[in-house]
Amino acid sequence: MKRYVPILISVFGATLAATAGAQDQGKLSGLIFGDFYQVFGHNDPAIEDLNGFWVRRVYLTYDKNIAEKFKARVRFEANSAGDFSSSSKLDPFLKDLYIAYVGDNYTATLGLQPTPTFNNVEDFHGYRYIEKTPLDLYKMADSRDQGISIAGKFPGDGKTSYMLMIGNDSGTGSETNKGKAFYIRLGHWFTDEIYVEGNADFRDKPGSEEVDDAERIRRLQGREGQCRPRLCKSAAGQHERRGY
Repeated sequence: MKRYVPILISVFGATLAATAGAQDQGKLSGLIFGDFYQVFGHNDPAIEDLNGFWVRRVYLTYDKNIAEKFKARVRFEANSAGDFSSSSKLDPFLKDLYIAYVGDNYTATLGLQPTPTFNNVEDFHGYRYIEKTPLDLYKMADSRDQGISIAGKFPGDGKTSYMLMIGNDSGTGSETNKGKAFYIRLGHWFTDEIYVEGNADFRDKPGSEEVDDAERIRRLQGREGQCRPRLCKSAAGQHERRGY
């Protein structure tokens, strides 16, 4: 039996960033990245040899210092489905919409904002435009939630940081139940090169919607008859591009 090996090669990548406006008037910035892709081999003949240009993600962000210790952000995002079949448009949606109070050793934030789970890991990773971090790839939590948070550093040498957040557990969407999500992050710089961080979260969902992290991983690994999007082994399955 002939066996095809799925290959996806990105031969072109582009990143563009721009800022405009003085800081007291706010800052407008943009980010876009994409590729030209070619699938040289695949177990599905309909996908083999597909190629094209792909705009993976677009950001449009406005930051504003609205008072001495208050700042605000509005960010729109648009991205591609990346599954070789969807022909949906790059429809923008709100990614961030929050106001923050910046104290001496802490920042309190209210609104649609990053959760404690991803932001430090992605900053350290530094290659989000190429691939997701494992926490994001396995959907351990949403990258955004609507709620209130406080983040800062403990007094002393400033090497130990924390973040606490209470959110809707609805991502960028609206609240649909009375439960909430509770997030906590604690990190410490042992040296200039060694940083250790721990994350935990608790979600109060209706019984029919409760899924723990072990269950999420089992589903992604295909133990319930479902193939993982990027590692589907079924000859009849549809291989997906990376879900950036």
